[in-house]
Amino acid sequence: MPYSGGRIDNIPPDVKVGAAAAGKRLAMIERSTRMAGGIEVMHLALAPACQSTAIALAALSDGAGGAKVYFNGAALADKVGPADGGFVPSRVFPLRGNAGLSVDGTLPDRMADTLTLTYDGVALNLPLSAPRTALFSGQDCLLTTLNQALSVSVDERDAALNPMADPVYIRDWLAHHARHQGATAALLLN
Repeated sequence: MPYSGGRIDNIPPDVKVGAAAAGKRLAMIERSTRMAGGIEVMHLALAPACQSTAIALAALSDGAGGAKVYFNGAALADKVGPADGGFVPSRVFPLRGNAGLSVDGTLPDRMADTLTLTYDGVALNLPLSAPRTALFSGQDCLLTTLNQALSVSVDERDAALNPMADPVYIRDWLAHHARHQGATAALLLN
């Protein structure tokens, strides 16, 4: 079913990929659709855990008993701690530009599909996501970021401040880079 417009987060799901296809618990909500011309669009949405204004955005397993957790910019390093029988943080460091925190640590079970740690004494549970190193393997990939505050209009009738909020703009931008620079894949972080 070709995508014909509207908000990018309203792309209809018609194919489940990755962990969903294998029957495993999803660390991210994954949707995929084929557009006209055979282009596949995958939408991966996080399943975060919140404590007050701090948000644990994602937990990534390294497959060998280690993991990394990413927090939003409201999180404070001294509030991150271990959970009984859960993830044990070994290194907490701020991301550049007050973008949040990255927390490295070990898992009690390297085959776990969830990660538990504490923030300000409250247990947070996050689904673990495995690395997706093959996702862009062999591709000439574009990478760009979108600022959520700039890219989503308050009202669908309202033009957003950032043109990347417009699916038509995104389509044209991708087509330009595919045609003139040979791009075969793109990763848009919002």
